[in-house]
Amino acid sequence: MKIAGLILMGGKNRRMDGTKKAFLTDGEKTFYQRAADAMPQMDSIYLSVEKKENYTELEYPMIEDIYQGIGPMGGICSALRQCDEDALLVLPCDMPRISRTLTESLLEVWKREGKTAVIYVEGKPQPLIGIYTKSCLPIMEQMIQNENYRMASLLGKICHKKVEVQADDAIFFNVNTREEYRRIQEERRRRPLMIAVSGVKNSGKTTFIEGLIPCLLKKGLKTASIKHDGHEFVPDMPGTDSDRHRKAGAMGTAVFSDNQFMVVKQGKVTEMELAEYFPEADIILLEGMKDSGYPKFEVVRKGNSEHGVCRTETILAYVTDLEWDAEKIPVLGLGEYEKAAEIVYEYYKKQER
Repeated sequence: MKIAGLILMGGKNRRMDGTKKAFLTDGEKTFYQRAADAMPQMDSIYLSVEKKENYTELEYPMIEDIYQGIGPMGGICSALRQCDEDALLVLPCDMPRISRTLTESLLEVWKREGKTAVIYVEGKPQPLIGIYTKSCLPIMEQMIQNENYRMASLLGKICHKKVEVQADDAIFFNVNTREEYRRIQEERRRRPLMIAVSGVKNSGKTTFIEGLIPCLLKKGLKTASIKHDGHEFVPDMPGTDSDRHRKAGAMGTAVFSDNQFMVVKQGKVTEMELAEYFPEADIILLEGMKDSGYPKFEVVRKGNSEHGVCRTETILAYVTDLEWDAEKIPVLGLGEYEKAAEIVYEYYKKQER
């Protein structure tokens, strides 16, 4: 079965005085580009638009509404009718903080179950964050014929998988008004800048971060780090008291002293949730996350990998000991930490403005 992404580009935007929310910016990217970054790796991403003539020079193909003026139902139904894929992963353009971790959980369910899957936040459906299959088409078209355009009503009529997640205002914040837009801009100015250090396994990511952190500190940038592990890892030192508690069946353990603490708990968490533990940081370095939309350094080391695996539009610089032709993207040697820190510093100052 084939799947594509679908970004809902918004309707009449009355509460934004007609300004199209899709083209509002969050940092250097527009809202719809943020939605595209949150999509898992897939062959195609479509933009659901009311009329193609209202948009120019977009990097993704557009699907025009067959059913005009009826909101998301019309856009999703029109896209399912016109696309070649079996299913569409749908995201709204006005929730720029949705993470790829969230969409990957949807994709996992769809691959396993082969049915429509929708995000539920503590029991409440989020029908505009979900995967819809072509089996939904007859029901959607019947609802449109009956002038029932409510996506929540659709969920009561179709067989679908509920993907339950915890409430998180940072992720599910919806921008509908100018005041909400000002709020998200202000929060961005206060939020640490997250930069990934990515590459294939054993490419030297940890070594690069280890060398980069002291250089960032010299520039006055308070730095934290978060490592994403694609596999299971040992969360505690074997034989410690807390490890013994966990092995005895504790649902979670915590250790603290006057100056530091550690929490070990089973469950899913996103990098944005973890970032909340470092509000005082200027920079958070993310180890891994090669498929993410975060700006990143990609480490490519001789004998380990011969080419990049990250999307070029996310690359701040390549870090390599190979002969490398990257056109307009900077290329650094494996040990050029000062130069890397200067790139981070300039990017950070640009984001501050």
